[in-house]
Amino acid sequence: MDIHKRFFGTSSPIKSLALFLLLLTSLIPFSFAENQQKDIGRRYYLSGKMFFERGDYEQAVNDWKFIIENTPSSEYADDALIALGEYALSVEKDLKKAIDYFQKVLDNYATRDKAPAAFYYLGKIKAKYGINQKDFDDAIANFERVFLIHPKSEWAGPASISAAELYSLEGDTTRARAYCNRALRRRLSKEYNELAWICIVRAWAMADHPQRALDAVHLYQLKHPFTSTNDIVYAATVLYRHYIRSETFHLPYYSDDAFKFSVPFNLKKPNRLYLTQENNIFVIDVGRDWILQFDSHGKFKEKRSIANLDNAYITPSNLLYYLAKGQAFDPRFG
Repeated sequence: MDIHKRFFGTSSPIKSLALFLLLLTSLIPFSFAENQQKDIGRRYYLSGKMFFERGDYEQAVNDWKFIIENTPSSEYADDALIALGEYALSVEKDLKKAIDYFQKVLDNYATRDKAPAAFYYLGKIKAKYGINQKDFDDAIANFERVFLIHPKSEWAGPASISAAELYSLEGDTTRARAYCNRALRRRLSKEYNELAWICIVRAWAMADHPQRALDAVHLYQLKHPFTSTNDIVYAATVLYRHYIRSETFHLPYYSDDAFKFSVPFNLKKPNRLYLTQENNIFVIDVGRDWILQFDSHGKFKEKRSIANLDNAYITPSNLLYYLAKGQAFDPRFG
C-alpha cells in the first residue's frame, strides 16, 4: 500500500489534501504554545533581574516565582530557582529557604546548566554553617560533584578552590594543593585566580614548607605583577614563618618597599594565622590569649586580649569570633 492510501484510504486527492492540511494545522498550536512558554519564561526571568538590580526585591521574587509556578518546563526555570536561592541566602539570610531552592534544582533539573551552581551553593552553606563532621564531609562532596560531574562548568574552578580550603583546614595539604592547581588550569576570573594562588601558598605554609610557600608567591608575582594580592600573600607568608614557626628568615623576594615588619611580640603558643579578603592578617596566640592584627604589609595594627582564649575565627569581612571555655563569642556584644 502506498503512503497516500495508508493515511487517507481511497478518498479523492482534494479531500486528501484537506485532511492533510487539517492534520498539519492541528499540530501548530502545540509547537506555538511550547515556544511561547519558553519566551514567557525568558521575559519573566530578565524582568526579575532588572527589578533585583535596582533593589526592587519583591517584584523580582514575584517574577521568578511566576516561572516556577506557571512555566516549570521553561528553560529558565532552573535559573529562576538559583536566583531565588541566592536572594534567600544573601538578602533574607534564610538558610532553610535557600537550601530548599537549590535542592529543587537538583531534584527537577539535574541535567540543566544551573545544576553545578546548586551543588556549589549547597557546599558553601554546609562549609560555613555546618556544625559537625558530616556537614564538613557533605560540603566537600558537593564541591567535588561540581568539577567531577560538570568539569566544563564555570563553577568548576571556584568549587575546586573551596574544596581545597576545606582540605587545608582538615590538614590534607597535599590534596588542597592538587585542587588549587586543578583550578589554575582553568580560565578563572581575576578574583578566583588570586584565591587559587593564596590557597597554594597557605597549603605549603601549613605543611611546614615556608620556602615553597615563598616560591609560590614569587611565581605568582612573575605571572601577575603590580597587584595588591601578592603583597598580602607575601606578608602573610613571612608572618606565618615568624610567628607560627618562629624561624629565622631572610626576605629573598623583597618586592614591596613599603613592607615594614613589626617588632616581634613575646608569643607563647601561636597556633593560627588568618588572611582575610579585606587585606588584614591575624595571628592567634592561645598561650597569651592574644589576637594580633597586621595590615597587608605586615605592619602591626592592634592587639586584643581575650581571657581563656581557645581559638578564634575571623571572617573574610573582618568580623571576629572567638572560643573561650568552649563557647563562641562575638566581641562586639561583650
